[in-house]
Amino acid sequence: MRGPHGLARHRRRGHRPAVRVTVLLPSLASAAKAATDAPHSMRNATDRAALDTARARANNAAEGLVTAAGEPLSAA
Repeated sequence: MRGPHGLARHRRRGHRPAVRVTVLLPSLASAAKAATDAPHSMRNATDRAALDTARARANNAAEGLVTAAGEPLSAA
């Protein structure tokens, strides 16, 4: 649903979990941002190959966040 601010409103809402992660575990800030930003690149895909590439990047970014989050847990 688009409000008067359109996409910007949606992106802010999508970043809320990343902001929480960043506040609670600052070491995960870059991985959280990458995992949040990557899916948005799928919107700009011009063809199937570009969509597949963007999807792979989004999946890799999400896996990177999970891996980064697991590091402090495995050290405990």
